[in-house]
Amino acid sequence: MNVIIDDVIDAGDKVVTRATGYGTHTGEFRGMAPTGRRIEVRIISISRIAGGRIVERWENMATMTLMQQIGAIPE
Repeated sequence: MNVIIDDVIDAGDKVVTRATGYGTHTGEFRGMAPTGRRIEVRIISISRIAGGRIVERWENMATMTLMQQIGAIPE
């Protein structure tokens, strides 16, 4: 999977990153056999920084869209 960073927003001790992941479903994912289908998924991540390090991170990925793209659930 390749990830392209679309936006980075600095908000004090937090950094918000919006990204898009691209890839091909070539391995088992959540019990579903590889399909060879191309996928594109949106990701938003919020990281809290302290002492120059990431100390907490919250992430949200468009999993439903991903599951639809690999045929695990209907569109």
